[in-house]
Amino acid sequence: MHKNREATLTNGTIPATLFKLAAPMSVGLFALISFSLADTFFVAQLGTDALAALGFTFPVVFVINSITMGLGTGTSAVVSQAIGRGDQHLVRRYTTDSLILSVIVIVVVSIGGYLTIDPVFTALGARGETLRLVREYMSITYLGIAFVVIPIIGNNALRGTGDTVTPSAIMIVAALVNLVVDPILIFGLFGFPRLEVAGAALASVIGRIVACVAALGFLHFRERMLAFARPSFRDILQSWRAILAIGVPASATNIMVPLSNLFITAIAARLGNEVVAALGAGMRVSAFTSIPVFALAASLVPFVGQNWGARKYQRARLGKRHSIQFGFAWGGICLVALWVAAPYIASVFSTEDAVRREILFYLRIVPLGYALQNAFIFMSSILNAIHRAVVSTVLMALRMFALYVPLAMLGAHVLGAPGLFAGMAAGNALAGVISIVVSGYFVRKPVAVAVSKAPPPPQPEIPPD
Repeated sequence: MHKNREATLTNGTIPATLFKLAAPMSVGLFALISFSLADTFFVAQLGTDALAALGFTFPVVFVINSITMGLGTGTSAVVSQAIGRGDQHLVRRYTTDSLILSVIVIVVVSIGGYLTIDPVFTALGARGETLRLVREYMSITYLGIAFVVIPIIGNNALRGTGDTVTPSAIMIVAALVNLVVDPILIFGLFGFPRLEVAGAALASVIGRIVACVAALGFLHFRERMLAFARPSFRDILQSWRAILAIGVPASATNIMVPLSNLFITAIAARLGNEVVAALGAGMRVSAFTSIPVFALAASLVPFVGQNWGARKYQRARLGKRHSIQFGFAWGGICLVALWVAAPYIASVFSTEDAVRREILFYLRIVPLGYALQNAFIFMSSILNAIHRAVVSTVLMALRMFALYVPLAMLGAHVLGAPGLFAGMAAGNALAGVISIVVSGYFVRKPVAVAVSKAPPPPQPEIPPD
């Protein structure tokens, strides 16, 4: 039972500290990404239409997760800085009010999304049987959106304390539940009805329910991070303003990835269902290989946040340098590994030669931009942690809509599917170079300008528990 949280990330060797944060986070993210990998593996056995349907849903589901993860980033950033300042009351207030805010997000996203399934996916190019399967999957996903949002917010609050083990354990258990339930509901095993694509969506919701209950349980019973004293509406608005000051730009930054992928999916749809299926499978493989990158990026928020809050700026800057070095090393490893393993991975996802050929193109071209793409992801996290979220959003807009989508569109026009994938790689690489240069300016900026002249986050009055 923790009554006063200490800033545990402000001391110790930096690489070791980041590793202790990122290692369990990697396992947890592997579990999280396995949701979509498991769905893809089992649904692929239903045929190309079913796999293409999942390819259409992937960027839309990513949009939903991105909104929530942006709010989670805001929660983690303000909680970690409050811990760095030693303000336990504010830690509880931020955690509680972020969950209240998530309820509003749930209502808006679930209703709005459910009512727009057909027009959105028709605009993306889904037709006939594929559109019907998309409708089945997304109807269940939107109805269960609460169990996606709340665990993400809750787990980010836990990460703000420097604990990445518990959120990872929660995701592992949820993923195991999904993995077990997936084939049962998709293929109708053990007397259950055969639900096919709808079964994949329902299995994911069941796994998320487990995560939701666990996250809330740890926040309340172990960490004592939930405040039940009734605050004034003014206090809640102050907390929301602090969270949203980072969460809104972070959400916008995150949303740009799936939004741009919606454009990429629409481009792929003009090249055929085989390319859409390959794009969906390839994006899932890319997400899998990026697990350590996303883990370190998520870990950089509490690490930099606590050190920035404790005014240990040089330690935060060194964390930036180590993250770039890791990003380049891991990008090179993935490039070589995927080039060699591409034929085997393609055969796992599809038995059709046309689909396997397109997956092969994806896995041997897109990873060429991984190293600099990794650097971009790290720079975004660091900018969010030091309350430069708007800068991160501008960089993401530049990456996606001035580089990634235009270059992919140009490549697809000239060379078809290989050109599409080459444009994606080139856009990511160019954006990575720009992000390193721009973020370096803000991280090196004099402390007096970056910190002392900025108004402090609002701190509502909170009575002790």
